[in-house]
Order: sequence, then structure tokens, then C-alpha cells
Amino acid sequence: MSEEVDFGEGFNPADWRNTCMSIAPTSEVFHENMRATWGGVATTFYVLIPVLITISAILIFISECHFLQKHARRKRVRYTLYWILGIYPAGICCFMIALFIPRSISYMEFAVDVWVAFAINKLFSLVLMIHGGRRRFTQECFEAKSNAIPCCCLCCLPVVHNNIFWAKFMKWGIIQFCFMNVIIGFISIILYCDVAWVEVVAGNHFSKITPDNYFGVIRLLSTITCIYAANMFKKFQQSKMLDAEFDRKHKLNWKFNSVLLIVFIRGIQTLIFASLGDPKLQLIPCVSPLNWQLNMKVVESAVVIFEFFLLSIFARASFARLDDLRLIQGHVHLPLEESDEEEEADLNSKSLATGSKTLSFKIQN
Repeated sequence: MSEEVDFGEGFNPADWRNTCMSIAPTSEVFHENMRATWGGVATTFYVLIPVLITISAILIFISECHFLQKHARRKRVRYTLYWILGIYPAGICCFMIALFIPRSISYMEFAVDVWVAFAINKLFSLVLMIHGGRRRFTQECFEAKSNAIPCCCLCCLPVVHNNIFWAKFMKWGIIQFCFMNVIIGFISIILYCDVAWVEVVAGNHFSKITPDNYFGVIRLLSTITCIYAANMFKKFQQSKMLDAEFDRKHKLNWKFNSVLLIVFIRGIQTLIFASLGDPKLQLIPCVSPLNWQLNMKVVESAVVIFEFFLLSIFARASFARLDDLRLIQGHVHLPLEESDEEEEADLNSKSLATGSKTLSFKIQN
């Protein structure tokens, strides 16, 4: 006799395939629904393709780690590149879990947002290390101008010059995106635990303003500000980027684009999918096996997995470059807080201490 499955309070297993639920089903219900509706072959492909993409992305990341362990002598450089390159396999793994367990999407998005926050900040640090530090970057690019508008509709923004004020704006414009993403994700998880709030957002009460509307506006403004600051940072380096040899060796444009595309995916593309997921539009019918209101999240997860995989290949060519590592290693006077040479500093201090002890011993004798 088969064991009965508990699908939750108020849920009737007899008609679960014909019910358009307000929240996503459990993984067991979802996969049983897929097998019953699509058949075993389609369900196997649904599971197999994301798994193969995830394994491929992890193998690419392992090869990058091996490359960095072999060639990157500075510890902070290795850790910075680990954070940047690790966002792609980590994001793919998180969205693969969301693809198989639809109820976990909020938690997985929060985990990806935290990693993206670190990655965008680490990109800022990496580029400064390539230039030899923040002070040297400001001195070399002091005369640079920028009209790096985040989108064509903001063409009225003024041309700005590289100075201390705009250097701070670039820094905090990027950092605010990190904090906003994490804060919004954390609050979303808390509200997602409230069944009444989920039913209001996913139900038919769209005449009301929900927290998702506020989050969407805040996320949009935060993303545009971050892209504006990052584009400004990129434009200020235009004098070096115009040097064909420098651009060929270090691919700064590629580096910025590979990370800014993630910012676009997690900031603006998410809002686009949220708009398309409005049940009033019914772009994806609420029928088995996608028989819940916000079923567009499954499509979004599948699209993001494919996008992150393509970006992981692009990032492999952008960041794992010997020329970058040699250039950073050649910056002898790179500030300690921007290279984080703790090991090297400890060794130097120990050698100095040993030398002073030896000298004092000789003097005493």
C-alpha cells in the first residue's frame, strides 16, 4: 500500500493539477506534476540540461582557480578574482535549485544578490590594482571627462571631470547597489514567510500597491545609479583604453561588461520578468505543471542559468589573464589596503625584526 503524501493544509491532492495556486508548489508536487503532464522524456531533459550546464560552469571555475593558484602571487588578487569569477557558477547553482524547487526562489535570489554585491565591489578594487592604486588612478586620469549616461533616456546628465568628489561618487554609487540588493532581498524573504502578503502579491489584488512595487522602484533607481557610476569609472580610463596595446593586454572593457551585465540581469531584467509575470497578462497559462500565479519565475531561472553560463565563458577570457597579474605584481608601491599583502607585510616585518635583533646583539658584543 502506497504511503500518502502530505501536501499541506487546505490542499486537496485529488485536484492539484487543475488548481491555480497562489504560491509555488513543493518540489515533490512540482516534479510529480511534470511527469504526469510532460512525460518522462521531457522531465528528464528539464532536469538534465541545467545539471550539465552547472557542471560545465563549475569545471570552468576550477580551471580558473588552478590558473590563479599557479600565476597569482598576491593573495588579495587571488581572492578578488575568486569573488568575481565565482559569481557565475554560484549563480547557476542557485537558480538551478530554484528551477527544481520553485518555493526557494526568494532565498536563492537573495544568495545571488549577496554575491553580486561583493563581485561588483571587487571589480572596482581589481581595476584600481591594475592602475596601481586609487591615488595613481586619480592622478593619471585627472583630466578625463565623462558623460557616461546609464541609459539613452538620461542624455541630459552633465559631463563630469575626474576629481575627488566624483571619485567618491563612483565608489558609493557602486557600494549602495551592494547594500540595497542585500537589504531588499532580506526584507523580501521575511515578507515571503507571511502567507497573507504572498496571497496579496500573487493573487488578484493588483489594484493595491504592494511592497513589491516599492522594491521594484528602489531596485530600478539603485541599478541605474550603479551602472552610471561604473560607466563613469570606465570612461575615466578612456585614455588608457585608447592605447591599443594596453586594451589588447588587459581588456578592461570586457571586464566591466562581464560584471555590468550581471548587474543588469539582477537589477533590470528581474523587473522585466516581474512585469511579464503579471497574471493579468497570462503569458504563461496557469496550467499544469506550471499551475501557480508567479510561474514566470521558472522561465526567468532557466534564462538566467543560460545567460550566466555564457557570461562565465566571457569572464574566463576577461579576467584570467597573465598580463593583468604581471602588471599588478609590477606595482611595487601599491598601497597595502588596495593589495592586501598581509603575508608579504608580515614577512617583511619579521625580517626587519630579526635584522634589528641581530644588529643589537652584535652591538652588545
